Amino acid sequence: MTTDFAGDPSTFPALITTPSDGEDRDANSVQVPLEQLADRTANMVRANGISAAKNWSGSEVFEVTSGTTHSIRDMVGVPGHETRSWHAVGNDNSNGSATHITASHGAHKWGNGVITGTAFDAHGITYDSTNDLVIVCGAGGTIRTDPGTAAWTDQTVTGSTLLRAVHTNSAGVTISAGDHDGTDIFAVRATNGTTYSAISLAGSAGDQVNRIVSNGATFVAVGETSGGAPLIWRSTDSGATWSVITIPSGITTELVGLVYDGNVFMIHGDPSEAATSATGATGSWTVVAGCGFSIQAMASDYINNITLVLPLATTVPLITTDAGVTWARLPHGIASWQESIGIELKAMAFDGTCFGAAGASSSTAPDTFFGAQSLVL
Repeated sequence: MTTDFAGDPSTFPALITTPSDGEDRDANSVQVPLEQLADRTANMVRANGISAAKNWSGSEVFEVTSGTTHSIRDMVGVPGHETRSWHAVGNDNSNGSATHITASHGAHKWGNGVITGTAFDAHGITYDSTNDLVIVCGAGGTIRTDPGTAAWTDQTVTGSTLLRAVHTNSAGVTISAGDHDGTDIFAVRATNGTTYSAISLAGSAGDQVNRIVSNGATFVAVGETSGGAPLIWRSTDSGATWSVITIPSGITTELVGLVYDGNVFMIHGDPSEAATSATGATGSWTVVAGCGFSIQAMASDYINNITLVLPLATTVPLITTDAGVTWARLPHGIASWQESIGIELKAMAFDGTCFGAAGASSSTAPDTFFGAQSLVL
């Protein structure tokens, strides 16, 4: 199986798993071969259904700056890394600068990962495993990369239209796209993470891309028109050229959710419209049950074909283990002490072992960020 969320899982001979009782990971970790991990998880899910999902661990609330307002928009997990396993980005609304926070499995704590350079509003984030780069996109046509050092690097992009989404596949091809720039959807492509050239996604004034994913050479992007109608684009040549996909019957609202779960692409509208396709091509989409809620974020365990969504204004994810045919509330919600301070999760990602989530407190003083991790084992 090939996956592209942050590289092919087969390249990782073992993954580190955490004991289910929440004991310290470093003191009790065990290496499990990938094929055994996948078999074990799949068997447990079949046997126990959603009860196979473990509790969210107690990641600490992290105060960024008292008295300011931060907006988390996107998040990525980095497989195989104990340090900085999670990266979440957004915007500090007080000064227009990008917000970047990180966390690791071992520390169970979020920390400030400031994006150095000129202030900009960050919207999307991905991890390029081929070139070992964290890549962020945002306002002003900004693409900024982090090779794991203290300094971020602005990459040259011709154009200044907002880039809302970015994704890198397992071959190191990065696609970023956003709003219509007067000609078409503003979008760029790189094969090395650092050299970007313009590509074309057909669109009209007011159209925008919200999410991009791939399963290797096939990329799918989803978005919406200025009136909130759904849009889907597809590329079969690693993002070099794109075609507009006919919207499947039954999908009528803007598309805010998109994942590849290891078997199929899944799109999600607002609130109860969803469809899946193994290829993303016109005529290949099957309408399935939406989760029943407006969603903030969506992520898939691409090893075991499990998808979680974060409903609007709640910290209890919903889960599907059958590609959207049925949905259920995860039996293990966020701990009550974390809910008591008014946290609203905004982003979620899978890093090859765990789901992680991040968001902001709705309390006025201080504003805080929150992270959580959950093993689906």
